[in-house]
Amino acid sequence: LRLVFVDYYGTGDYKLQTKLEITPFSMVSPEWDPPNLAKYQWIGEIAMDERRAADLAIFDYNVAAEVTSSPEGPLAQVKVDIPFARLDYKKEGEKYIYDLSVAVEIRDKEKNIITRQEEEIRDSLPWERLKSNITNQLTIHRTWSLDLPPKSHFIYISVTDKVRGKRLRKLLTVSLK
Repeated sequence: LRLVFVDYYGTGDYKLQTKLEITPFSMVSPEWDPPNLAKYQWIGEIAMDERRAADLAIFDYNVAAEVTSSPEGPLAQVKVDIPFARLDYKKEGEKYIYDLSVAVEIRDKEKNIITRQEEEIRDSLPWERLKSNITNQLTIHRTWSLDLPPKSHFIYISVTDKVRGKRLRKLLTVSLK
C-alpha cells in the first residue's frame, strides 16, 4: 500500500491523491502508458522541480454579485477574486509575469448583451513576492458596478489566463424584485 499526499498549491495543505490507489505503480506493465502516468509519477516524488508545479494548478476564480439600489436604478456589484496560486507565470529575467483578461457582461433572457466591461490585468513579480502571495493565499481582486434594467439578468464573467492560454466562464443569475 502506498499513500501519496500532494500540496497542489504550495500552501502547506496536503491532500491524499486517491487516483494513485486505482493502479499501484508496482502493477503497471511497461506496455501500458496512460497519458497522465508521468504526471502522477512526478507527484509521488519527494524532490520537486518548481517550474512543473504550475502544471498541477487548476485555473479557477471566485465570483459574487450583489444588487443594490441607487437613485438612477438598480446596480449589480460584481466581485471577482483570482488566487495567485491558480495562475500560470512566464519567467522573464528575475520576474514572473501573469497576464489576464477579465470581462463582465450583463445579458437579458434572450442572451443579448446589455452591458460589457473588460479589463486587462498584467504585472510582474519577483520570486519572493510571488511565493509570499501564494503562501498567504492572496488574490487579485476586482469590482465592477453595472446598471441593471428592470428584468431578470444573467451575469457572465470570463477570465482568460493568457500565459496558460485558457479561458474560464462563469454565470450568475440576478433577479430584480
